[in-house]
Amino acid sequence: MMPPGLRNHVRYPELLLKLQAEVYGLYHMTDPGAFYNREDLWTVATEVGMSEGVGKRHRRWSRISC
Repeated sequence: MMPPGLRNHVRYPELLLKLQAEVYGLYHMTDPGAFYNREDLWTVATEVGMSEGVGKRHRRWSRISC
């Protein structure tokens, strides 16, 4: 277990998170036809909102249409 004082200094690289989100936005599809036609592309939302009942900030996936 990592000491709490050290844990506060560990960060996940933002660029790596962005790249993983972009890849998942395309490769989450399991239907070959939908993948080929890019029918269900996802993108990370640009707005940050408050979730209902939880009170935590979060980002949501949003669908884009081609």
